[in-house]
Amino acid sequence: MQNGPYSRTDAGVAECGAVIWTPERIEALAIRWRCGQPVRAIGAALGVSHNAVSSKARRMGLPRRPHILTA
Repeated sequence: MQNGPYSRTDAGVAECGAVIWTPERIEALAIRWRCGQPVRAIGAALGVSHNAVSSKARRMGLPRRPHILTA
């Protein structure tokens, strides 16, 4: 593994903490998003946080999700 702030770990996360979005991960995110899976479930399946999923979906231009309030 190379040294530096953006060297990759086995989990697909750079040593600086940034998620490495491979084409396969991007495709999986888009498919799961369009199927309506919850953001947390997508994150768990891809091994990233729900914030990483939400941010990437926004940058990809995927449609916003309706807010679901739980009581």
